[in-house]
Amino acid sequence: HGANFNLHGSSTTGICLNGNGNSGQIIANADGNRALIIGRQSSFGQVIEFFQGSGGSNTNMAGITIPAADALGLETNGTERLRILSNGHVAIGDDIANDTGMFKVIAADGQSDDQYVGQFKNLEATTNRNWGLLIQAGSSSTDESLRVRNYANNKDHLKIRGDGLITS
Repeated sequence: HGANFNLHGSSTTGICLNGNGNSGQIIANADGNRALIIGRQSSFGQVIEFFQGSGGSNTNMAGITIPAADALGLETNGTERLRILSNGHVAIGDDIANDTGMFKVIAADGQSDDQYVGQFKNLEATTNRNWGLLIQAGSSSTDESLRVRNYANNKDHLKIRGDGLITS
């Protein structure tokens, strides 16, 4: 009876059921290192963490988190990479806590060096059955169906309005 319940394998704790206040955790150890933590560590935080290490070092390799109310996050190397919000919005990459779109991918400086941020490939080989990208948006001259801007985000290269008019 107490705050922790430990299951031992040889000389090190194999599994620890940790009371940790009122949050509770299950910690699985391998080679004297934390290999897996399941449990809440704060009001918002890690739900499941995976570690890699040996000789007493613990490197946070991946995790499934609750980064904010009504949100699910996936992280690698201690950094959140993907967030799914309760309204169905999905964000990948950098600045994902800022809910500005249903689906967005933002690559921080250096993350997409000499590569595309997104690619769409349809490798269907059947003739007359291979389509690309459908954008269905806009219904008036003040709506936008497609907008392409420069890096500084201060000039439009291409804009297709909701009424079909193409401007730049």
